[in-house]
Amino acid sequence: MKKILAFLLLLALLISMCACAGSGETERPTEPVETYEITAGFSEELRQYLSPWNFNVVTTAKNDGRLHYSFMSSKGKFMEKGANYPYKWGDACLVVFPDGQTMLIDSGMEQYANVLVENLRRMGIKKLDYLVISHAHADHAFGAVRKNSVLANFEVGQVFWSGIHNKSWGKSLIELACQSRNVPVRVLREGETLNIGQVQIQVLWPKPRYIGETFSGAPDINNNSIVMRLDFKEHSSLFTGDLYVQGECDLMVAHGKQLDVDLLKVPHHGHDTPSSPGFVKAISPELAVATGYIEASQAIQSVYEGNGATFLYDYADGYIHVSTDGETMQYETELTR
Repeated sequence: MKKILAFLLLLALLISMCACAGSGETERPTEPVETYEITAGFSEELRQYLSPWNFNVVTTAKNDGRLHYSFMSSKGKFMEKGANYPYKWGDACLVVFPDGQTMLIDSGMEQYANVLVENLRRMGIKKLDYLVISHAHADHAFGAVRKNSVLANFEVGQVFWSGIHNKSWGKSLIELACQSRNVPVRVLREGETLNIGQVQIQVLWPKPRYIGETFSGAPDINNNSIVMRLDFKEHSSLFTGDLYVQGECDLMVAHGKQLDVDLLKVPHHGHDTPSSPGFVKAISPELAVATGYIEASQAIQSVYEGNGATFLYDYADGYIHVSTDGETMQYETELTR
């Protein structure tokens, strides 16, 4: 059953009411939540791009028993001269599971790495249990594998990636970066499952037959992104990498019944290359989140809103935090439109 979105204010009110009512249930043990200041020596110029989050997210998740998603933003940090979208930074979402385990899904551009690393530190991250690189493009991988990036600054328990090579990189750039730091690296493919505490992750894409292939064109690499469905009690979410319309169509044919979820990470940053009406209808998300610091077109936004979704994107909403107890889902945005 799909759940109704509620604002954090309503959540706080409900918690307060439940506390007063005294249900008789055993209270979840709580730990004090530490807060963190900006690292000494961190550039004054870069501080404007940091997230508003400065508390220990692992302790918070353990205390409240919720599944947390923290969608990053660049807040307009300049990335690449001469690019079609010079402020496009990519994707990165920190998932914190109810038992306190952590997973970073994608890592943005190399030029974003310093901001991402500082954001994670201010969220109390000392170790990432899992790092997922959905596909071999700079705006998803370089914030993790380049110098002074995520792998260089945090202990990482396990790296997963798509296994689809980018011809312009040469083979195994991601694997070599992991091996040089003694981090286990593994390819994820359709049909695999991961169980992290109470959360089950189903890998819906890419097809095993494409693993190990080398492509030069963006469509082939994007359409073979890792696609994962997360289920926590009655809540579900879908992370889609940079699928194009063709990838969406193939995914619907293979897994149409598994695509109906509450939360969607919008494919390809909200570009009009994906988000076909049929795909959005199949997912019918309550909440759709796009990142990349790209102004969403009215047409794309209308597709989602026409299917009943709340559409958020970091260009307008800044950093976005979503959490769920497995029954209801709440969100908050850094900016108010």
